[in-house]
Formats: sequence, C-alpha cells, structure tokens
Amino acid sequence: MQGLSSAVSWHSALIRCIVADLILSTVVFFAAAWWLRRYLDDQGIPQGMTRNLMVLVIATTLSFAASSLLAWLTGQPTADQQVMQMVGNVASMPR
Repeated sequence: MQGLSSAVSWHSALIRCIVADLILSTVVFFAAAWWLRRYLDDQGIPQGMTRNLMVLVIATTLSFAASSLLAWLTGQPTADQQVMQMVGNVASMPR
C-alpha cells in the first residue's frame, strides 16, 4: 500500500506543477502582450498586422521562457527527456 500512496502523492505533485506552469505562462503572456502594445504605442509605431504578429511572437516566446524556467526550477523533465524515456520504454518491451 505504501507504493500506491507514494505514486498518488507524486502524481498530485506533478499535477500541481502543471497547473502552476499553465497559470504562470498565461499571466506572463498577457502581461507581456499588454506591455509590448503600450510600449509600441508610446514609440508611435502604427498598428497593423506586422505589429500584432510581432507582439504575439514576443509574448509567446516570453511565456515559453517562463514555463521552461519554472520546469527547470522544479526539476520537471524536459520534453526531450520524456520522449527519450518513452522510446527507451518501448524498446525494452518484450516482443
């Protein structure tokens, strides 16, 4: 029963990290988009598709960076590590 208890606590800790990651990246995205739009308005850059695309790309990049930083700080495996682990699991399966 001890193994099941530790698996459940590990799973709930992982879910908390994922939820924190989602909340952080969402807040960073909207804060960055708001700040960038305000900054570009102050600089007198006219609104248009190119400006909106630039705001989207920069805000998405900052959101991804914040998410990666949180994953690094909490010790979550990266996507590359997860894929390699899955490949190793499939390769070691009996045929």
